Amino acid sequence: MPTVSISIVTWNSAEDIRDCLSLLAELPNNWEVWVIDNNSADNTVEIVRREFPFVKLIANTDNKGFAEANNQAINQSNSDYVLLLNPDTQANAEAITKSLEIIEENPHIGMLGIKLCNDDGTLQTTCFHFPTLWKNFIDSIGLQRLYSKERIKEIFAGEYFEHDRLRRVDWVKGAFMLVKRKAIEKAGAVPEDYFMFAEDLDFCWQISESGFEIWFSPDVSIKHKSNKSAGQLPSTWRVERTTWDRKGVRARFAIRMRAPGPAIGDALRAGRRLECGPHEPHTKPPGPDPPRPRRADPALGARGRQEGARRGEGRVA
Repeated sequence: MPTVSISIVTWNSAEDIRDCLSLLAELPNNWEVWVIDNNSADNTVEIVRREFPFVKLIANTDNKGFAEANNQAINQSNSDYVLLLNPDTQANAEAITKSLEIIEENPHIGMLGIKLCNDDGTLQTTCFHFPTLWKNFIDSIGLQRLYSKERIKEIFAGEYFEHDRLRRVDWVKGAFMLVKRKAIEKAGAVPEDYFMFAEDLDFCWQISESGFEIWFSPDVSIKHKSNKSAGQLPSTWRVERTTWDRKGVRARFAIRMRAPGPAIGDALRAGRRLECGPHEPHTKPPGPDPPRPRRADPALGARGRQEGARRGEGRVA
């Protein structure tokens, strides 16, 4: 059976982590679970250490954000697949195994997303298409009403798609991303341009640019409480940060997908939020400022561990 590393990033997740990890206690022996804690102020770390000894725990002394924390587990593991899983999800071994079977049967798939549901069973919008200038324009002024219902589903996915069939999409939510190690080695790890939000979209862009495809499957369904960590931040900061990242990445993708060559796309990527200008949120989350984000190092395995040691990244507790 292929090996799987499950990466779970926590920040004040004591309310959810017990339910999440309890379902992962009976995994195959060649699978592993990583929890990367971003300096939680609650007892998340204590719960993991005391109640879940099978977990490989990295307890950071600062909040590194979603992307960089996941990359710590990616760089210190060497499995065939990596599952990025939110702590407010409930995914059991059966759901992960079924997802693994789907991606194993389709060698062209580099990443798989699945159906996410609220506690009451209602559907969450999970899969989307990359924004373009044209899509942004017609969606903003309502011109999508001129298309047939089936055409809208194909162009936009998202809320227009019933999430009822296996299909290729452009990007999926970061709450559950099953990724082939080969795709990460070719595309690079999770982009660290973002402290929070939008990194899932950019990561999917990297995967698709590397030649692998991203697919959605309705055959696997898990519960997801959604936005629990971000929900702990002040509402003004959360809304502003979401708007900043989402607007920036939409504009950047619209420009990048029209770029005549990879050099321009790379320049836009390097000029972090170039289209937004040197704007920073007026309000910041409580506590010290997060470190300046950087691009993820695509080096993995032993090379990634060496680089992590040089940069002083966290180690398994």
